[in-house]
Amino acid sequence: MLQRQKKTCYGAQYDATHTLKEDFVALKGVYEEHLSLTRIACKNQYGPQTSLGLNGPRADRRIEWTEQVANFYNKLNEQPQILERFGITLAELEQGQAMVTAYKEAQRTQTRKKGEAQHTTRQRNEVRRQLKNWVKGFKTIAQLALKEDEELLEVLGMVVSAR
Repeated sequence: MLQRQKKTCYGAQYDATHTLKEDFVALKGVYEEHLSLTRIACKNQYGPQTSLGLNGPRADRRIEWTEQVANFYNKLNEQPQILERFGITLAELEQGQAMVTAYKEAQRTQTRKKGEAQHTTRQRNEVRRQLKNWVKGFKTIAQLALKEDEELLEVLGMVVSAR
């Protein structure tokens, strides 16, 4: 039963990871387009460059990158006129922000599913350890109780050394 639970939980984790990867690719594509256009639109405008976080490297860690993208869309949605000349509407910027929210939720879901899968693995391993210890004790008692009748030990599947 615990093995089935473990497999079910890992299957859910793999699905959540797949969704997370798909959401990331979609968000990254939209974000990079909007970021490039915003950099062009804000060339030599240091206030917007700073508030939108246009300068400097993009974060390497996903959690930090996500916050960087969320900040970008939060600030850009306050100033949608920046991208109007490129045909980018407020609705498109709001869609980008919605994608960030969906991606954050996918991150939380994937993390939760990963934790559940690890928990079921620990549970299964603990039960296996307990069973192994019980069987070890049972074998010791059986060897002591049946030392005069080695055939019964063989019925239990225990190897009896030849004398």
